[in-house]
Amino acid sequence: MREGWQNEGGAGMVFPESKIVEKIRREYPAGCEMVLDRMDDCQAPPVGTHGIVKAVDDTGSIEVAWRTGGGLRVVYGEDACHRIDTDEIVKEFLTQYGKEQPEGSCPRCGRPMPHLSRHAVSRRAAIIVCDPCGTEEALEDAGMTGKKPLFTWTAWKGR
Repeated sequence: MREGWQNEGGAGMVFPESKIVEKIRREYPAGCEMVLDRMDDCQAPPVGTHGIVKAVDDTGSIEVAWRTGGGLRVVYGEDACHRIDTDEIVKEFLTQYGKEQPEGSCPRCGRPMPHLSRHAVSRRAAIIVCDPCGTEEALEDAGMTGKKPLFTWTAWKGR
């Protein structure tokens, strides 16, 4: 049997070890964007198709909502994909967005941000956020709450 795999359920059913599944879940959290590199299936979307990760199942397969409308999973050990919204990429986008930031709504949460109301400078990128988001980032940095991933920001999702 290949290293990192375990036989569960007999009848030739082989699954990746739980530590590998957990690693995949950390690398591909729900909501992140990815691109298909390889899939050997007659119904597969074309290579290069973008999709949003919905979940990673117990077999390490990535459930994806493809931009083309399909829902085939990326199967661990058979298919290939890569994530395109790493923190570095999103931070670069947000910093550029902040240079020409339109008025109206908070790029982090989407709440209205009236011109004369209180605002904050984000701790994540060179960008202005609403006052509640500034407070949330301070609490995150103090370890009082979990950090909101950059790829969940409204400005990134709406690009």
